[in-house]
Amino acid sequence: MTGMVLQVVYAALGSLSFGLLFNVRGLALALSALGGGVGWAAYLALFAATGKTVLSFFVGSAAISIYADSVARARRDPVTIYLVPALIPIVPGSGMYYTVYEFLSGNTERAVSLLLETFSIAIAIALGIALASSVYWLVSRGKRR
Repeated sequence: MTGMVLQVVYAALGSLSFGLLFNVRGLALALSALGGGVGWAAYLALFAATGKTVLSFFVGSAAISIYADSVARARRDPVTIYLVPALIPIVPGSGMYYTVYEFLSGNTERAVSLLLETFSIAIAIALGIALASSVYWLVSRGKRR
């Protein structure tokens, strides 16, 4: 359990660092960092329950998208301030790295397997953001009417 809590804290710190890099300031910086923790917690919770990597990344990115849309709307800020730094922890960077490593090592079969998994994760992240953002927009539009 403590390992999972530490992972969420590290994810938030990673988002905080990229928020600084993207020049996010003040409370928005803390909120974007919290978004990274929220997304990673959602990913970890679903992965622990199901063991399904791609589905877990989908849910993690959807959680980040809903969080970013909600915070941005409440604070009247652009969504990207909260969305982009929060997505950093779930970007499949290690998958890309190990894919190239396996190609260069001559392990083509393993490289192709990793490439397909990484590509599936990237698509799941994009779909999670698009679907959650669309649903959030439709629901908030319905509340305004």
